[in-house]
Amino acid sequence: MAGKTPFSNKHIKAIKLISLFVCINFGLKDFIINILFSILIFKANAIHLINIHLLGILFGIIIYLIAIIFDYGKSLQEDTDSIV
Repeated sequence: MAGKTPFSNKHIKAIKLISLFVCINFGLKDFIINILFSILIFKANAIHLINIHLLGILFGIIIYLIAIIFDYGKSLQEDTDSIV
């Protein structure tokens, strides 16, 4: 079982990447599309903040907090491995 732990840098980076994807895809996707359409197609400067979905951003933040917990678990694992 040596070396098989969920608290590795690879897993932590993957969870952080997932949290970023969730924030962008579920929270900011419509907002970014609205900005691109306004600037590129309609040549307008109007930005509608109604297109930001706070629940998607909140879900992404919760996933990022899980990554922070995994990072703390990795440091605890390294401490216990150095003691043993």
